[in-house]
Amino acid sequence: VLVGRTADESEASTKLSPTMASFRLLALAFIRDYVALMGQSPSYGEIAAKLDSNRTRVRKAVKSLVADGLLLRTPG
Repeated sequence: VLVGRTADESEASTKLSPTMASFRLLALAFIRDYVALMGQSPSYGEIAAKLDSNRTRVRKAVKSLVADGLLLRTPG
């Protein structure tokens, strides 16, 4: 039971904002292009620099992409 929120409000709060969704897609496109060109994955710093953002935001986006199955992350 949610206190102080309707079901619609709580559902809306769990959805990605358009800005975050767009950033995720920009990050995914950059990562795919980078891997195709360089043969290896970019660092968080490289992604952040290209997208004029910061590593924390990039880490969150990558974690979200991995959770959604759009990106495969392997240790190393």
